[in-house]
Amino acid sequence: MTCYDFFKDIIIPIVSALIGGIATFLGVKITIDNEKRKEQEKKIKEIKPYFYRIDSYQEYEHEKAVNFCIGLEQAKDKEWKLGGIIKNTDNAIMIIKGVTIQDTFYKAQSGNVIDKNCIVNLYIHCNESISEETNIVLEIEDILNNKYNYKLKTKDGKEISEYIEMKNRNQNDNWFYQNK
Repeated sequence: MTCYDFFKDIIIPIVSALIGGIATFLGVKITIDNEKRKEQEKKIKEIKPYFYRIDSYQEYEHEKAVNFCIGLEQAKDKEWKLGGIIKNTDNAIMIIKGVTIQDTFYKAQSGNVIDKNCIVNLYIHCNESISEETNIVLEIEDILNNKYNYKLKTKDGKEISEYIEMKNRNQNDNWFYQNK
């Protein structure tokens, strides 16, 4: 057997088999990782809490609404109060961790779970003065501790109450009123 025959009959088939095996292994690994990622995204979508704002002028089952307070327990002279009405959908329960206003974190006064299909009068009490530049973030979790942040931004209005706009990625919706 010549060196050429040895190389042609033994080395090239072994190297080709190794390359083919590595390519197959990488392809299967990429496919499995992709399927795991899709399953995880589907699971997150299934347990993600979805909620929406109910306008106070809109007709809704106000007798079923639950009061949910975040922030200071006792009212003070210079306290600011933000409020709104939200309804959790039947997708998943919602866990409100709290609200960050500027760099101060305010958490729920009692409990933090909002059940499916529950209407909530949400009140946020804070000492900071609220203006258009105030950074307000509503922090929510799902049952697997995935975090969702909703940025609230004040919006000047000509009415007695000023409104705050809720933004979450591609969603824009007037959400909160504020009074002092």
